[in-house]
Amino acid sequence: MATTVNLSDPITTWVTKTNTISSDLGTKSSLTTSTTANLVAAINELKTQADKVDSADILRLIDANGLDSSRVDPLIPKFGTDFIDSAAALILIDANALDSGRLDPLIPKLGSDFVDSSEARKLISVTDAGGDGSAAYNNATGVITYTGPSHDEVAAHFVAGAGVAFDSNFQSSGKAQIKNSGVTSIIAGTGINVDTSTGAVTVTNNGISSLAAGNGIDVSGNQISMENSFLDNTSSAISSGTTTSFTASTYPTFISGRSVSTASSDYTVTVGGSGHTLSMRDGDSGTYDVLATLLPAGATISGNSFTYVAVQLRPG
Repeated sequence: MATTVNLSDPITTWVTKTNTISSDLGTKSSLTTSTTANLVAAINELKTQADKVDSADILRLIDANGLDSSRVDPLIPKFGTDFIDSAAALILIDANALDSGRLDPLIPKLGSDFVDSSEARKLISVTDAGGDGSAAYNNATGVITYTGPSHDEVAAHFVAGAGVAFDSNFQSSGKAQIKNSGVTSIIAGTGINVDTSTGAVTVTNNGISSLAAGNGIDVSGNQISMENSFLDNTSSAISSGTTTSFTASTYPTFISGRSVSTASSDYTVTVGGSGHTLSMRDGDSGTYDVLATLLPAGATISGNSFTYVAVQLRPG
């Protein structure tokens, strides 16, 4: 309740009430503000400090007073008490019928709070790192343009090898026409006919008109076969004996036999002047070693003494 001095109060009451008012107001020397001239000036100073709410002012206050985090934390505005969410703000707007003039400072502004599309486009860039084709970016329209490889760029990757050449219009037409520059013409030899009238090459056999069968050969229509008697069954085609060397005479000859001695035996087969070892050892030094091979005409087998049977492969 306020202390009021009435004109009808006696002097003692005036003194008591004046002292009460003075005690309630306090003394100027007890003020901790930088301004101590009077109470009004001190109160105005506090209001000025209370109105400072931006980060710079808060940091200066913290630095000036050496406040630690535990002292700063109560000063930080809290959501729900110091701030309200959008739903609560809308309720307050509806309840107080705020006009657009009062709301306008609260609405984020394009260019200061937000970045518009033109500014966003300026933040984008496209780098063409080389290779075929190209890429470009227009920061005024935001359009990225890619241009595919040109004919020249594609053609640069092709190299004509031997017998192959590119058409002279490859770069200008964009068509890769490959033509054979190696074979320019075909000349038919004996018994061969080439027909190029339709653009196709046809090879016709005009050489062999008939076949005559020889010994051991049978010809029937377009088939050639060997007769069962293609080898001559005659007593003069076989021979036998004991020797250290045997040579096939006029015909290829199949020869088989065994060593005369039970000692291990190797033989040399000579064909066309080149000799190679034929080892037919059975691994047992107490038995005979057998041999068998086919000798072309004029070929020889030689070595330790052996017995043999030789059959000439004479055409029937």
